[in-house]
Amino acid sequence: MRSFWMLTRRSATGLLFVGLTMSLWNSVVAQAPPPNAVTDDDARDFGTAIEAAFTKGNIGAFSALLDWDTLVDKATANVEVTEAFRSGFRNGLLKAVDNPLGFAGRIVSQSKEGVRYSMIRSRVRDKQKTALFRLAPPNGAGVNYMEFLLARGKDGNVRATDLYVFFSGELLSETFHRAYVQVAAQQNRGLFDRLVGKDQEFVKSFAKLQEISELIAASKYKEALEVYDALPETVKKDKTFLLIRVQAAQKLDEATYTKAIENFRTLFPKDVCADILSIDGFALIKQYDKSLAAIDRLDKSVDGDGYLNVLRASLFLMAGQPENAKKTAQSAVEKAPDMIDGYWTLLTVDLKTEDYPDALATLKKIDRNFELEFGDFGAIADYAGFVKSPQHNEWKDYVKTKKKPAKASP
Repeated sequence: MRSFWMLTRRSATGLLFVGLTMSLWNSVVAQAPPPNAVTDDDARDFGTAIEAAFTKGNIGAFSALLDWDTLVDKATANVEVTEAFRSGFRNGLLKAVDNPLGFAGRIVSQSKEGVRYSMIRSRVRDKQKTALFRLAPPNGAGVNYMEFLLARGKDGNVRATDLYVFFSGELLSETFHRAYVQVAAQQNRGLFDRLVGKDQEFVKSFAKLQEISELIAASKYKEALEVYDALPETVKKDKTFLLIRVQAAQKLDEATYTKAIENFRTLFPKDVCADILSIDGFALIKQYDKSLAAIDRLDKSVDGDGYLNVLRASLFLMAGQPENAKKTAQSAVEKAPDMIDGYWTLLTVDLKTEDYPDALATLKKIDRNFELEFGDFGAIADYAGFVKSPQHNEWKDYVKTKKKPAKASP
């Protein structure tokens, strides 16, 4: 039987790294921006535009906020290829950026799955202003972050010249560069010959990466892992293949999933994406203290995020620490009163601990702060105790008597 934590995660993590390659982005010390750089107001305006494009499912509007020319120039730099090859790769990549299956398309499509894309702050890294976003799947089922590196173009508009994906642990330009080198090596025998050892084996195995991706897309997860298991040992240790292995294993049994996460964490213990994986991985084997420690490290890397208290509260509840769970869920509500996840987590704690007076109070807060229609609690197993309590009758009276908004005149 899979754990509650694993069941709630669904396939959100898989959506975030199909087709991506992974490497560690070294931490850099925040420094003051140079004169005339992108301002905090610019970053907030950028964030508002990104959120609007995501919410509306507008791939073109989302993509237009990235400076793809600069990003692709970075991705194709410092590789000896013919100008025809470089131009062909570049043009092909630029034509694909607005494709529903391209990077922007895959991100924006998650809005249909209930994922929320929210800017949490602007900050400075490597002398460049950034906009940091949280991707939160529904039901507190995990988290990911993306950080856009912002610059003002010659036209005066602010766009992202690159972005760092926390779950993959690398800049998007690095992702594209890796693919560029692989394709170039396949086309250029001289470049392939200059690669040594595991690099050559990786290029040889690149077609297998595509095969595994296609098998996963076809829901053939066991077959995908069989292809992975047949790879050379050096390739099996590459982060790209390790993460796509995690994606396939997630859809199978808990033991297979846990083993895949542990293997990744052993080989890349200090990688930021290892922390994101560890939240789930340690929870599956009931090492909740280590899972909480991974959240703490992630929290530090984003300079603090109240949403992470939602995950902490769920872990405390799983660990049999209801007092810590309630205190942490209350903190999530206090730090982010406009984020419904904290309220649902607090309600879950109230129901699990049979604190029905507090459950009633939490339900009223949800009703007052969010536009929701509540169904019949009697049809939901988790509410069985609440339905039998006096507070359920109070809730029904509250629903009947609360003021309803007046209907607009025809």
